[in-house]
Amino acid sequence: MKTGLEVGRDCPIPRRMNDLREQHADTVIRSLVDHATIKVWSYLATIFGDLAGEQGDEISGVVLSALTDRVGIRPEAMRVALHRLRKDEWIVARKAGRKSMYRLSEQGLSETQRASSRIYAREIERPDLWHLLVTNPASNDLPASMQALLEREDYLKISGNILLGAGPCQSFPDDVMAMEFTRMTVPPWLLLNEVSEESTDTYGRTAELLSGATDALDSVDALPALDRATIRLLAIHHWRRAVLRHSPLIDMLHGDAWSGAACRAAISKILDSLPRPVPETLVGDLQSAD
Repeated sequence: MKTGLEVGRDCPIPRRMNDLREQHADTVIRSLVDHATIKVWSYLATIFGDLAGEQGDEISGVVLSALTDRVGIRPEAMRVALHRLRKDEWIVARKAGRKSMYRLSEQGLSETQRASSRIYAREIERPDLWHLLVTNPASNDLPASMQALLEREDYLKISGNILLGAGPCQSFPDDVMAMEFTRMTVPPWLLLNEVSEESTDTYGRTAELLSGATDALDSVDALPALDRATIRLLAIHHWRRAVLRHSPLIDMLHGDAWSGAACRAAISKILDSLPRPVPETLVGDLQSAD
């Protein structure tokens, strides 16, 4: 049972019977909503990241309400999620007359732009140079400086005291052994240790879903702006949740022959078919529909 703070299979979404285009859009949106449970606060983070990911960008409460209502999120659930994001200092709000305007905080903007480089990358740049860092095996714990590298996802932990990084070595403490190399083999156990079978399956199912959505869009012209934005945002949301679950080094190590690469190709086609909208144009679309 859904709590109201998440949406997914069996949650009602608005349906229109005006014409075949809108019915077709309803079917595509329904499939994207049903794919996996969507937490409201997380979907809002996707909206802000895509539509207000630059300094000074804002989204009105009217646009947020329209975008969330389109996927079956109730107004009270959106208000609770916005409150959470404000409390976590992820977004800030201001009044513009009778309207509420929202934007990412400095913290939210910084984290969003860092993640965006992975979410919107069409291809993976694979380094020509790699390096290993080896800490004292007599110590049970990684030094704080090495732990910080893992938390930033810049490295993979190969074993208790060995880290793998891309590119040239930087400066490290004297008690850290560092070595650079240009060639290596990647055994299956390394990839299996870093990406679970569940994550690989999620990539595969998401790639299939997005490819189906792309095929459906190819047969429909001139969808309403709100529908185009909703399909784009739902697609990005499912892709974002998959790609940010693991280190970016996994993409570099896997190459093109895995479900993550197929999923990246599928989301790239969605982004090509549905360019990023300007929030103000969605407001105009809503007003013209009244």
